[in-house]
Amino acid sequence: MAWPRLRDRMDRLFQTVFADPWREFAYPGTEPGWTPDVDVKETDRAIEVRAEIPGMDPAEIQINARGDLLTISGEKREERKEEKEDYYFSEIRYGAFQRAVQLPESADTERISADYDQGVLRITVPKKEGAAPRRIAVKGKEA
Repeated sequence: MAWPRLRDRMDRLFQTVFADPWREFAYPGTEPGWTPDVDVKETDRAIEVRAEIPGMDPAEIQINARGDLLTISGEKREERKEEKEDYYFSEIRYGAFQRAVQLPESADTERISADYDQGVLRITVPKKEGAAPRRIAVKGKEA
């Protein structure tokens, strides 16, 4: 399917132009960083963040929470052991990454937990006590 490739190209364009406009003139062979794909889901009790970061050592992933911002960062290093091998093409991305997720006021950043399994980072941000939504009944007017 062509849509994921188009999305990747657009992501790279915006990263290059807006994140570091001078990267285009960098030393040949240097590649811009990459951004992991993220899903954010809110339940009654927590905000759940999933990030696809395959091939990483969990010890090299940093998660920081400051105010209402959750930041995931790290660096995926390329391991090349072969000598003078030429690739026809390479789609695996390497380099430093950073991804930020804005958290709602109800997030309890003191109780964040994270686990990493099979290339997927799962972060659970519990909600503060009493932050569960209250349902309000809507009454109709009878004619």
